Parts: sequence; structure tokens; C-alpha cells
Amino acid sequence: MYRTGDLACWGADGQLHYKGRSDEQVKIRGYRIEPAEIATVLAQSPGVEHAVVIAREDRVGEKRLVGYITGAADPNVVRAGLKDRLPHYMVPAAIVTLGQLPVTVNGKLDVAALPIPDYTADRYQAPTTPVAEIVAGIYAGSSAWNASAPTNHSSTWAVIRCWRCEWWQQSTPLWARTCPCGCCSMPRPSPN
Repeated sequence: MYRTGDLACWGADGQLHYKGRSDEQVKIRGYRIEPAEIATVLAQSPGVEHAVVIAREDRVGEKRLVGYITGAADPNVVRAGLKDRLPHYMVPAAIVTLGQLPVTVNGKLDVAALPIPDYTADRYQAPTTPVAEIVAGIYAGSSAWNASAPTNHSSTWAVIRCWRCEWWQQSTPLWARTCPCGCCSMPRPSPN
């Protein structure tokens, strides 16, 4: 459809019907993302031989980017390195190390054979300040937030609720802090 990468067809009713994409572009939390771009950066990490990034929907309505790598690289180190080289919304939620990437009989990536990652690899960090306790309470109200992984980035709406409470200045880069630990480090305005 007009060279956008969208696939559509004319219906009997004369309307265009959207059928999907001709490329691998995905939309996660409002961002359009090309997983191949992330895989290219991931493959440049030290110790990574092969890399692929896919969008997984392991829970209904919750898409996450997952990187799969082969090689001797430590997934935690690789993910930390990606945070310096990619925007926050392009950093995979998990990186899984495999002996080799699974392929079909035709030699293409077998997406169905890729293992489900352990999203709870981040260890639990209890709130340490009164503000952190309040923020954790707001996040606990989010069905997408997992208390065992307080650094996950799936609860942007909870950050918006914190912001609407006017605890933080509007000039604070809100979207760069989409986890409870990041919110608690945001400066609060002085009382007037």
C-alpha cells in the first residue's frame, strides 16, 4: 500500500482491508521497531557470533522484544551494552544464549523452536525509601508489572500515573524512566 510496507487488498465492499506487513516491522508500546536493526547492533557485541531479535507475545496483549544469540558472550553484559547504543524502547526485554539458532528444513530461522525467555532474571529489589514504596504500590496496580523484576519496562502507564500525581517535574525525561527504580531517582519539585 503506497510503498509503506503495509499489505492491503480491496474488499467486495470497495474498502481497503489491512492484511499485515511485508517486512518484519512491529509496533510495541507505540513505537515502530525493525527487529533486524536491533539484531545488527546485537551481532556487533563482543563475543556474539549470530544474533536474531523477534517480538514475542507470551502473554496476550504483551509484546516484548527478545534477542537470541550464539557465542560466548554474557547476555547480561550484552544487554547492558545495548542500553548505551540503542533507544530504551529498542533494548530487548531479554537476551537468550543458544548453542545454535534453530532452523527449518529449508534453512530458515525456526521461530517456533526458540525457547521462551526467563523475564524474571532481574533479581528482586525491595523499595528502600518512602517514595519508592509509593511508586512500587502504583506499579503493583499494573497487571503487566512483575514484582520479582522491578527493572522491567512494561508499565509505562504506571509511570504516567506517578507523573500525574505531580511528584515529578514535567521537564523530567519521563519516557527514559519506565521502571520503578528509575522513577524513584527522578527529582521532585520543591513545595510552593
